[in-house]
Amino acid sequence: PEECAGCAVCMPAPPPPPLHPNSFGQNPFLSSSGWYVNPKLRDNLLKTAAAEETTADERAVLRKMMEVPSAYWIDEKAKIRGKDSLETLEGILNDAGARPKPPLCVFVFYDLPNRDCNAAASAGEIRFDDESAATALRQYKEEYVNPFVEVLAEHEHVPVVLILEPDSLGNVISNEGSNGCSAATISNYKDGLRYAVMQLSQKTPHVGLYIDAAHGGWMGFEHNAA
Repeated sequence: PEECAGCAVCMPAPPPPPLHPNSFGQNPFLSSSGWYVNPKLRDNLLKTAAAEETTADERAVLRKMMEVPSAYWIDEKAKIRGKDSLETLEGILNDAGARPKPPLCVFVFYDLPNRDCNAAASAGEIRFDDESAATALRQYKEEYVNPFVEVLAEHEHVPVVLILEPDSLGNVISNEGSNGCSAATISNYKDGLRYAVMQLSQKTPHVGLYIDAAHGGWMGFEHNAA
């Protein structure tokens, strides 16, 4: 309207900048140096295999499991830093990076505010009500995303793939308004995940990103189309 001419408050917000593509020209899982197998997991399996009550068949399975790689859940802030621990992002990357050919490390990036807002089966450490939503989002960005990105940037010679906030987008779409999936939670999920992708793609281009955006079977698209 004319009365709003030149008034910044009345003008619509500009669209967000486009996301930066990662630097991969091929499947990031095609690692020539293999995948990371955590020595601590291998030691735990070895102890279980050596236990008196473990059967011969179980021992055979456990020995095979010792060489099976796995993804590591960084689902709380305390698991980001810790250079001497094989249960932290930093510690695992230090161990992988010390090898002649660093293997591919896969991590689950998982600590959104009001995480798992409907079922709360894997509720996270950053909880909020609608009045404290902005504080929770700032905490996610400053205390989880930013240090996570810093650690990855310190280990750019180690190949990494991140699985970003699995189930989260599908959860807030299919459960909008149910339990903790409020409008404030949905907004924080969108803003938080976009911030994470922007920071990771701009500052750690060596990292492969996978965003779990659910699927048609979950969202009910086939049913709705019928």
